Amino acid sequence: MRRTKFIFLFLIVFSNLALLAQDKLLITYKLSMFGGLRDTKVDSFPNTQNLDFLNYLYDFHSGYDYEYFGFSGHFWLKNSFEADIKIAMYDDFAPDNLNLTVQYFFHQNMGVNFGFYSHTQLMNGFNSFHITSDTGWYGDLETNFRQRKLRDRGFQGGIVIKEDFGFINPSLKINAGISSFKPFSETVLQKEIDGNFLRRIDYQTNNTWSFFFFPELLLDFDCMKFEKTSLGIQLQANYFFSNKSIDYTKTVFEWTAENPLTESVNPPKHKYGKFDFDLGIYLKWQ
Repeated sequence: MRRTKFIFLFLIVFSNLALLAQDKLLITYKLSMFGGLRDTKVDSFPNTQNLDFLNYLYDFHSGYDYEYFGFSGHFWLKNSFEADIKIAMYDDFAPDNLNLTVQYFFHQNMGVNFGFYSHTQLMNGFNSFHITSDTGWYGDLETNFRQRKLRDRGFQGGIVIKEDFGFINPSLKINAGISSFKPFSETVLQKEIDGNFLRRIDYQTNNTWSFFFFPELLLDFDCMKFEKTSLGIQLQANYFFSNKSIDYTKTVFEWTAENPLTESVNPPKHKYGKFDFDLGIYLKWQ
């Protein structure tokens, strides 16, 4: 299903680009493919009486956490506008990472940048909170390993600075904005040890918006240049930083579905960072 949406998205994007080209609004194209590494860092807090989902984000603590590859496009438009689309995926080949931006250059080398991003992060084994904290209970009757892919998405804006040094073309975006993990739900079923008493805990997370800082650096190196076409190598790096939390509503059912106990939980904010670095090749033409 995700691959179908991915193909559908590309068809929409490139059909619109074709229309822009016919109308002479699209001046120059750049298409690239790349592979890279992602490292994430998140604070972990001691357990309290309530679950804190961000304590269970996947963080290898040594080296990088994810490998990814993807495709990107940069398009020069009339009237000093430019646009970027970057799509990346992990080894599951699901196009879960997207960065879509538009720039307007009020000066030859400086402009403003607006866009949307979405990237994913694994959460592993949150049920260990109940297994270790809920004494007198089988903490989770689900015997399979618990893993969930969290989607972080947000809106960004900032400034962009670019320069042309002949065969080297750097570009720097300094972005900031607001973001939140997409809401999700989880259920934990428990049974009293040496008894038949049953308990069910339902979690429903909320949109928990937070500010972020997100600089991006791009270096293009033209290796072969023809009259209107160039082939080159690109280096991309970005750093994402935010203080994030996942607020949720917890509903507890004991024995029957009647008279549930509902509670709103607001865990503390964690320092959350993500660093990406990738290398690729590109083809640019007019």
